[in-house]
Amino acid sequence: MTKRVAKEGDVIPTPSTSTSSIALEPTVQGSWKVAEPVRYTSHNKLKYNGTPLIYKAQCTFGFSGTDSSSGKTMTDSETIILQAKPSTLKESGNNVLLHGDKAVGKNGNTLTVNSSNTLKSGF
Repeated sequence: MTKRVAKEGDVIPTPSTSTSSIALEPTVQGSWKVAEPVRYTSHNKLKYNGTPLIYKAQCTFGFSGTDSSSGKTMTDSETIILQAKPSTLKESGNNVLLHGDKAVGKNGNTLTVNSSNTLKSGF
């Protein structure tokens, strides 16, 4: 059986196209952006072509908008954490992120694994 396993750089952050959940008024317009690079937590021993595999990724997104009726600036932030799901391939109790794994925040910001690193395994 083959699985596509994740290493640093394989997690794609996608900002939401909706407004922030704190912006309750329809007069608020703004956008989400990636506020920080994706941070990874890697395995010590599990590797793909010498590069450590990852079991966790997180990213902070920032919202900036304006309420057109009051002129007030509105800001918000959301940190999304993507944690590997249980599988038989693990190190020290931590699994491996796989292609297609995804985490979506309450505001619609998303982290998705997009990997072409094919590993043959019995998991």
